Amino acid sequence: KDTPLVDVVRTLNELYGDKTIILEPGIDSLALNATFKDIDFDVLIRSIALTLDLSIQEQNDSIFLNRIEK
Repeated sequence: KDTPLVDVVRTLNELYGDKTIILEPGIDSLALNATFKDIDFDVLIRSIALTLDLSIQEQNDSIFLNRIEK
């Protein structure tokens, strides 16, 4: 089912508490329709970014997802 990115991120932040995912304002309503099972966190984040055409920036214990500027 199409799940808003903000809900996906909330779940991931609860499950993988060692890193916090932060969204650029305005992309929280993007929808993700995928099922991930037994997947490495870094692979998961990269898959989400690739699917939704987002960039990833890591800083300390935070991961920022942003729109790719074209």
